[in-house]
Amino acid sequence: MIIKSIKIENFKSHRNTKLQLNKGITTIIGHNGSGKSSIFQAMNFALFSPRGANFKIDNMMQKGSKSFSIELEFEIRGNSYLVKRKRYQNKTEDKLYINGILNVESSSEVNKKIEEILELDNSIFSNAVYIKQGEIANLIQMTSGDRKEVIGKLLGIERYEKVYEKINIIKKAYEERLFEINGELKQEIEVTNLLEKLNLEILRLETLKKEINNEIINLENIKVEKNNELTEFNQKFIKITKLREDLQENISEIKNISLELQNLENSLKSVDYESLKLENNQENYFKYLKVESRIKELSEKIKSHKLEYDAFQKLKLKEESLSMEILEIGKKINEYSFQESFKDLNLNEVQILKNINNKDLKSHSIEDLKKYLVILNEEILKLDFIKEKISELEFVEKQILEINNQKKLKKEFEIDSKNYDIAVEKISELNLKKNQYANSLKEKIELEKRLNIENNEKMQLNKSLKEFMDIELKINLEKNTKDKYDQICEKISKLTEVIAGNEIVLKNSLVSKAELEKTVDECNICKSKITNDKKQELLLAYELEQENLEKVIESLKNQVEILNRKKEILNSELKIINGLKPKYGELLEKKNSILKVENSINELELKLTDMKKNLCEYEVIKSELSNYELQKSRLKEINNKYQYCIQFLNNIDENNVLTTQSELLKVIGDYDVLKIQLMKKDLETLKDNLKEILQNLEREKVLNFELTNVKNNIYSKLGLVEQYLEWETEKSNLEVELSMHKKYYEEFMESMAVLKSHSKAYSIEITKLNDYLREKTFEKYSVLTKKNTLRNKLINDIQEINYNEERHKELNIYFENILKELHEFSKKFERISSELTVKKENSESLNKKIKELALKKEEKQKIESFKEYLEKIRREVFSKDGFQKYLREKYIPLIQRHANQIFQEFELPYSHIQLKEDYSLIVDGLPVETLSGGEQIAVSLALRLGISKAVCNNIECIILDEPTAYLDEERRKNLLNIFRNIKTISQMAIITHHQELEQIADNILTVRKIGEISKVTLE
Repeated sequence: MIIKSIKIENFKSHRNTKLQLNKGITTIIGHNGSGKSSIFQAMNFALFSPRGANFKIDNMMQKGSKSFSIELEFEIRGNSYLVKRKRYQNKTEDKLYINGILNVESSSEVNKKIEEILELDNSIFSNAVYIKQGEIANLIQMTSGDRKEVIGKLLGIERYEKVYEKINIIKKAYEERLFEINGELKQEIEVTNLLEKLNLEILRLETLKKEINNEIINLENIKVEKNNELTEFNQKFIKITKLREDLQENISEIKNISLELQNLENSLKSVDYESLKLENNQENYFKYLKVESRIKELSEKIKSHKLEYDAFQKLKLKEESLSMEILEIGKKINEYSFQESFKDLNLNEVQILKNINNKDLKSHSIEDLKKYLVILNEEILKLDFIKEKISELEFVEKQILEINNQKKLKKEFEIDSKNYDIAVEKISELNLKKNQYANSLKEKIELEKRLNIENNEKMQLNKSLKEFMDIELKINLEKNTKDKYDQICEKISKLTEVIAGNEIVLKNSLVSKAELEKTVDECNICKSKITNDKKQELLLAYELEQENLEKVIESLKNQVEILNRKKEILNSELKIINGLKPKYGELLEKKNSILKVENSINELELKLTDMKKNLCEYEVIKSELSNYELQKSRLKEINNKYQYCIQFLNNIDENNVLTTQSELLKVIGDYDVLKIQLMKKDLETLKDNLKEILQNLEREKVLNFELTNVKNNIYSKLGLVEQYLEWETEKSNLEVELSMHKKYYEEFMESMAVLKSHSKAYSIEITKLNDYLREKTFEKYSVLTKKNTLRNKLINDIQEINYNEERHKELNIYFENILKELHEFSKKFERISSELTVKKENSESLNKKIKELALKKEEKQKIESFKEYLEKIRREVFSKDGFQKYLREKYIPLIQRHANQIFQEFELPYSHIQLKEDYSLIVDGLPVETLSGGEQIAVSLALRLGISKAVCNNIECIILDEPTAYLDEERRKNLLNIFRNIKTISQMAIITHHQELEQIADNILTVRKIGEISKVTLE
């Protein structure tokens, strides 16, 4: 089979991967977990659609996807095949195309056809085509016994071993069945005796059933006679009971009518009384209604004009508030005094303001006062201008002081500045010399870094190798641990069988004891007579036997439990050893790396010694340079100050500064900052007062205008307010009058309510109520008379019936006793019938049991015969000395022949590999352990490929998963050369994370994982 291409969608980490595979070597390179092995899992799924934990739909389908699909194209013997498999959660789509034509569609049909085409199933494919990680190295490193076991698994021989074990389990199951049958056949005599006893019991019960049936017939005749007499008494009882019920009903009706009559008389009296009250209070009632109507009318008017009245009251309040505010503003204006504000001011521009006094302040217009405010602002600005000039003068005087200071500093720093220039020049000369040694120094630093890295690496390798010896010791103990584990498993299996046998014996013993306890004077097994002493002796023997069996079973279970704990401990140790194997391979590589690191360190140390000799003069230059740099650093700040002095004096014009000083003094005159501040403060105060006066005058003007409007509104509402007050007075007077008529109104309403209640109760108008009640009272008197007459008649009818209650009771009791006796006999009859039915069913069951036991005898003969045949098949066909031995003898020369054909392609100085019967390896007469590491790997690879060829002779393609795992660098290089020389295999795919395998590849595929998605690129 040559694989042509594969297309993978939404399978594991591959969202959309398409690969073209050619003949030759294809390396698939990528980090662990990048998705390399998933490509070949997809190939396996496309070919065989296997099942198991690794091939669950949820595990294979990408998260968030509804389906995944795989398409695999391959070629065999000139024919082209394309397999398409698609999986949903609850649906499958499988198709197989041969030379572009659809051949089969269902999953099972595709699987069947693929196996026919490839001439191998999934198990053989996995062993022949797919070579797992570590298999090549392990074939050499393991013992002969382990090698035999591994090769047996690869050849499929282990399946015969499993069949051998399964046949033993089946055989044990048949033995258990035989044991059960023998136990059941012991019951045959007992069952026959029970059937005879049961038939005698059935005959006795049938006789008793006939006798009870005769008794039931006699009781039935007596029952009929007494039932007729009882029926007559029951009829009299029903008739008298009916008359008594009618009498009771009549008495109840008489009581009800009397009560109704009394209610009617009371209602008539109430209607007469309330009608009279209604007539007396009618006049005051209508007066009350009239007054109440007028009050409601006035209330509506008052309510509709209330807002306007409230608005009038608010206007009155506002008028009062405005008058008070105007008065207050007038007082404030009269309180101002300008004379005090101007007493310290001598400015010509404010002389006009000094003439304003409190009496004629209002004679000035607001516009005049605003002009005065502008004059004050101008004077304040003039003072601010002079103040700014004073600040400028201070700055100029500071500049003059700084000029004098810088001249003095220039003289002080001149010598130190010259010394600084000399140091700079010397540093430049020494740096030229220093640079000549720069490359040598860089090389020295680089070597020191490398030496440090190598030392660190050596230290890390030594640290990691501390546990190497422990791990190697544990791995060497693996076979011993496995042997112990297998021995314990075998012991547990044997003990479990013994426990099961003892438990069956204990169960039978318990059954026998229970049956013995039920017997009275006859043995339930042999049917011989047995005394009570003998029975007690046998029971004691059973108890002792059971006690011993329980102790033995408990002891055996304890042994199994101890062995299980040991088994778990050994299993844990084996898991730890298996877990240590990858680490052991890594540590083995590190051990080989330490020697290279040590050689590199020695070379670096020699180079550094030579360089240090050449760099002695460099240290002298470095020291001298350091002194000058120290001098330069010390004088640098002084030199900077000297340069600043020169720059400052060059940048400033001293004559211009002095001229500016003279001009500013003329502008400022005799003013100073304090004087300006005092004058400005007085002017600001005057300005604030004038502003406040202006605000008050403007506010007074606005308030006077608002007050005039309010007074006009008040005048316009005076007529409406007077009318409103008249309505309120009238309403108050009417409310007094209403309270006077309220008592009569309430009495009228109470009487009307009583009459309405009676009217509603009798469903009649109030005007007709009196006549209606009188008429109803007369009717009730008539009905009452008739009911009294009926009562007397019912009493006479009851007395005329001749009914003896005591005789009726006695007859009832006698009849019930007959019924009970009849019921008892019926129950007895039914019980006997039921017992008879059960006995007959038991009889049928025992007859059926006898037939079944006859069948069991036949089954026993067949099982014994089949058991012998099964043991013969197990011993002669599936045992290690049977077909397994034949297969091993057949495959060893076949593996050897294919392995040697491949081995000769490797161009090594050896010609023949021999796989001996004990599965040890000999190469040209030498044990394989004496060969070099690279030669051992060549032998291992030839052997593994030979196994694949033996399993599948026409193999054209192999897949190797991490073949260089656990190999050191030298063995990896040897393996690469061997791969180049293989000609027998047309197509090889190598999964690896070692980049060096790219050297031998005809095609290179790189797998990278970006996020959760695997991407494959062709290099």
